[in-house]
Amino acid sequence: LSLSAPPPLSVTVRLGQNVSLDCPGPSDEEIKLFTWTKDGLGSDHVFFYRNGRSYGSYQHESFRGRVDLRSSLEDGDFSVVLHDVGRTDEGTYRCVIITRRSGVSRQLRRDP
Repeated sequence: LSLSAPPPLSVTVRLGQNVSLDCPGPSDEEIKLFTWTKDGLGSDHVFFYRNGRSYGSYQHESFRGRVDLRSSLEDGDFSVVLHDVGRTDEGTYRCVIITRRSGVSRQLRRDP
């Protein structure tokens, strides 16, 4: 099974394994919104984080209970772990980070 995630990277994973989707980001800015999306999911998310917590209600149902932050966001690591990878998980994943810096929103988009 092949997954793509930022930075441009292709990862081969065996079915049933866990995989880390890596996304470096800022460590010194207030995070307004942070999401992981997968091409083809529409408006649903793989992972959705706002106001200091994640929200499963914004996740696509196939990812609920299977995605966790790899570490705390304070160190600039916005990576997530996708558990129990299946055939339908194959695809391109994107990390989007929106921060507040000097009262201005900024969007970092990590595309493969």
